[in-house]
Amino acid sequence: MYVCTQVCALLRRVNIAVDAGVAERLATEAKRQNKTLFALANECLDVALRVCENEGNLSLVPELLTTRRFHSEMNLSPIPLSLTEFMVRKLYSAYREDLVNAWRSTGRELATYFRMHAPDLATAASIGRQVWGLKRLDILTDGNSGNKFELHSVGAGVSQEFSECWAASLSGFTSKYGYAAVRAEVSPGFVRMLVERSEEPFPPEFSAAAFLQDRTLR
Repeated sequence: MYVCTQVCALLRRVNIAVDAGVAERLATEAKRQNKTLFALANECLDVALRVCENEGNLSLVPELLTTRRFHSEMNLSPIPLSLTEFMVRKLYSAYREDLVNAWRSTGRELATYFRMHAPDLATAASIGRQVWGLKRLDILTDGNSGNKFELHSVGAGVSQEFSECWAASLSGFTSKYGYAAVRAEVSPGFVRMLVERSEEPFPPEFSAAAFLQDRTLR
C-alpha cells in the first residue's frame, strides 16, 4: 500500500492509504494536467462523493463517459424509442427492403468509427451495449479460433419490424469486422445471430428481402 498525505480545506491533515498502482496513476495524471497531487485527489474525491450522495454507482461512471463520447463524436441524437418505433413501422410496410438496407449500411458506418476504439468484435460489442442502450449484447464463441460467434441481443425495440431492422444493422456492423451473418432468429426485442469469419465481408449480391426471409437468415 502507498500512503498519500493530503491537507484538506480546513487545514486538517488526513492520511489516505491507496494501492501503489492507484498512487502511480494519480501522479501521472496530475503531471499530465499540470496539477498538484492535492488538487487532483481533492477533485476526484469531490466528484466521487457527489455521485455517491446522489445514490449513483461509481462503477458506472466510466461507462457513462464512454457513451457520452461516442454519442458526441458520432453525432447521435437521442430520440425516444416510441417515436423511432412509430417511424420504422410506417416505413416498413411500404419500403421494407430499402429500410433494412439503410439500417445495414448504418451498421457498417458505425463500425468504421468503433474500430478506432475497439479492434475486435468482442470489445466492440461491450461498448455497443452501452452506446445503444441495450439490455444485453452477448457474444458466445465455439472456441474455433474466433472464426465463429453467436450474438444475443436483447432490448432492441419492442416490435418485430424494429427488431428486423436492428438485425440488419447488426449484420452490417459485424461485416466491417470481417464476419458474415449466416443465420438469425428475430422476434420482438430479441435477435440471435450466428456470424462466421468471411474473406469477403461485403457481398455485393446482398438482398434485404433474402436476409429477412421468414425472419431467418438463409
